[in-house]
Amino acid sequence: MIWGEASLRLKLNGFEDGLNHTIDRLTYEILQEYREGVDVAQQLMAPPMWETFDDTPIPFFNPRHEPDDIA
Repeated sequence: MIWGEASLRLKLNGFEDGLNHTIDRLTYEILQEYREGVDVAQQLMAPPMWETFDDTPIPFFNPRHEPDDIA
């Protein structure tokens, strides 16, 4: 009975180690995809860069710009 219990404990420990490794791997992959998504979102939100002011498309829409009141 002692040998059977020891064998079962070894199997359970091996299963637990495998499960922990799988969880760690999935967590790593999820974090990588999240970071890549954040990088893409930051690139999309960044204002466009032009070499000179003359290269700036007209009109340039700035969502933070408050329009002047025309009365």
